[in-house]
Amino acid sequence: ARPGLGQPGPVLAGHQALRGRVVSSSGSQARVEVDLLDQQPAHGQVLLRFPERAPAPGLRVAAFGMARPTWEVVLPGELDPALEARTVGVRSSMVVQEWVALSPLGPVSRPFELAEHEGLLEGLALGRRERVPEATRELLRLTGTQHLLAVSGLHVGLVGGLAGALASWLLRGLVLMRRERLARALPVLVGVLVALAFAWSVGWPLSSRRACWMLGGALIGTASGRGARPWSLLGAAATAIALGDPAAPRSLSFLLSFGAVVGMLQVTPQVERLLPPDASRVLLWPVRSLAATLGATLGTLPVVAWVFQDLPVSAPLANLVAVPLLGAVALPSALAARTG
Repeated sequence: ARPGLGQPGPVLAGHQALRGRVVSSSGSQARVEVDLLDQQPAHGQVLLRFPERAPAPGLRVAAFGMARPTWEVVLPGELDPALEARTVGVRSSMVVQEWVALSPLGPVSRPFELAEHEGLLEGLALGRRERVPEATRELLRLTGTQHLLAVSGLHVGLVGGLAGALASWLLRGLVLMRRERLARALPVLVGVLVALAFAWSVGWPLSSRRACWMLGGALIGTASGRGARPWSLLGAAATAIALGDPAAPRSLSFLLSFGAVVGMLQVTPQVERLLPPDASRVLLWPVRSLAATLGATLGTLPVVAWVFQDLPVSAPLANLVAVPLLGAVALPSALAARTG
């Protein structure tokens, strides 16, 4: 029922100029929520086909191009962006000839402009992949670490967790004033709000939406004393995303994001059970990291095998090194640099 509540997209013909916000992107195609069409206010979504890689979700763009039939024949089983677009009322598509990225107040900011690896830093901290060199993309693909360029639970959890921890430290005085419940609830609220603000600032990609729903549910459950059940949180996140964007469950990002978490929730506990109860932290950390990477790899394997026909066998070892370096060094530094 949800798509029926939305306004159908405009019908295009001939050469058109439009402006709007990227809702989702896959390869060279993107769905754009239009707000201006040939200098006239407009509403609804249009499917744009870019000459190269499409811009990231959340980015505002102005584009000029030629309208064309929206639907094309695809191979059996192939992901079909047009089918995804029809679900949300898209009625036209356009082949983009020229386009420029915008922000609400002008050109998109470039916080890492002076850095040698500007494109990679933008991908790690902001989820923008437009300026990541092709050689770097290929290296990440071959090592199974391309997921580091997606704003996911690692980013959202780090930002929300740090904000909550800082708020908890600043509000310790409430305990002395016998306001224990307030002292527990306020840091949770701060952590959730900061995580939501961060996800919104990078364009609200699907992986960040999943992470925000799960993080918010976990923090609220912990603060209320009810605890947090990962499978229930994952189901609630999937339901919320599907209600907000009915086309999402067909998308590649949904399948990969939720498949990775399902794999981790299923495999990691099984591996941890093999460890002795008195195992040292020196042993626990690498085993848990390998188990999580193995679970994520197995969880996404059906989709990766079907769509990409590729499996990087070095992914568990590469992620064992890359993920801690990203979480402990690269991501906090990049987020700090982003603020100037």
